Amino acid sequence: MAVFLAFVLYERPGLGLGHFFYVSIILAALATGPAIGATAAVVATGLFAAGLLFNPHIPSNEVLTTSTAIRFVTYMTVGVVTGYFAKRNRVLMGELQLLAERDAITGLPNTRAFEQVIGARLVHAQPFALIVGGVDELPRNGRHTSDADDGLREIAARLLHSLPPGTTSRVSAKTPSRC
Repeated sequence: MAVFLAFVLYERPGLGLGHFFYVSIILAALATGPAIGATAAVVATGLFAAGLLFNPHIPSNEVLTTSTAIRFVTYMTVGVVTGYFAKRNRVLMGELQLLAERDAITGLPNTRAFEQVIGARLVHAQPFALIVGGVDELPRNGRHTSDADDGLREIAARLLHSLPPGTTSRVSAKTPSRC
């Protein structure tokens, strides 16, 4: 609204206050995604056209011109592209967070996640169990790493199935896909 008022009150031909509508479009797109970015572009174009009508320093015949159409296209492009990349960035950050806290082979919590959970339980004096074991006897049908990985996945699946109901929501995760 501030950009619209400044545009109506202070815009002169060649000044370029209409470019400040990009800030609102970009902020809306960053906060939400491409759909709201496109909606913000439509609203900004409408406010730009209305500002042309209400501004006494700009001839009113400049409302529906090629420059307004170009402004609409650039507003829309900025809103959609910024929203797309912001949304994609949020998805990638979620995946990175998952990978930062999970073992790539088993999907079980790694040391970082373990330390966070144990630290929280110790602070709140909550009980916990720690299972320590060796995996020296993994299947070795040849010298393929995939056999050992399959063995680790099987151990992880059995551990997860042995936990009481409700515990797995805090422990299990989607096993990362293999490359």
